[in-house]
Amino acid sequence: MPPSAIAESASFHVPPCCRFFDDFGPRDEFLPAISGLDRPLTCTHFDMCAAKCIVYVLKSESDPRRYYTGLTSNVTARLDAHNAGRCAHTAAGRPWIVDVVIEFLDERRAVAFERYLKSGSGSAFATRHFR
Repeated sequence: MPPSAIAESASFHVPPCCRFFDDFGPRDEFLPAISGLDRPLTCTHFDMCAAKCIVYVLKSESDPRRYYTGLTSNVTARLDAHNAGRCAHTAAGRPWIVDVVIEFLDERRAVAFERYLKSGSGSAFATRHFR
C-alpha cells in the first residue's frame, strides 16, 4: 500500500517508536504523507511497535565490503523492502542479508545509536566489533 493511501486511512497510527522509519520505503518519502493528519490513528505494525526499536546492519551479498545501517520495528519487513529496491540507498547493493540486530526498548537511545553508527567513530566501532 503506498504511503499516500495509508495516510488517507483513518485507522493508521505511527507510534513513537516508528515515527522515524517505516516498512513502506525510505523514511523521507513516508513522513510527508502522514504530516498534518488531525484524526486518531491505529498501528499497522500490530503489536511489534510498542515495545521494539531495532537498529540493524545489513551486508551486501553482491559487494561484501558494503554495509547499511538502519532503524525499524520489523527487521524482516525492512529487509524485504531493501531487497525489493524500495530504498534508494540500498537498491544498488542487492541482495542484502542481516548482519547485526540490536533491540532497544527506548526509541531515543535507538535513534542515537543508529546516528552514532553512521558517524565516523561509530563506523570505526562497527568495523572493529561487528565485522
